[in-house]
Amino acid sequence: MDRCVLEILGSDAGVLVRDGAGYRFFTATSEAGKLDGHLFPSIRKAESAIRQLMMGIDRNGPTRS
Repeated sequence: MDRCVLEILGSDAGVLVRDGAGYRFFTATSEAGKLDGHLFPSIRKAESAIRQLMMGIDRNGPTRS
C-alpha cells in the first residue's frame, strides 16, 4: 500500500504515505499535529502512536526523520 487515510475516533486523523521503508504521516487535524511529518516503520505503529496522542496518552512518540 502506498498511502492510506487514517481514521481515529470517528474522524480523519491524516494520511500515511509510503516513504522508503516506512510511512510518513501528514495530519488532517490539530489534535495529531505533534506527529505531522513523522516517519513510522509500519501503519500499525503509526495508528497506535496517533491514537494515543489523540486520546491524550502521549508517550513521547517517534522522532522526526
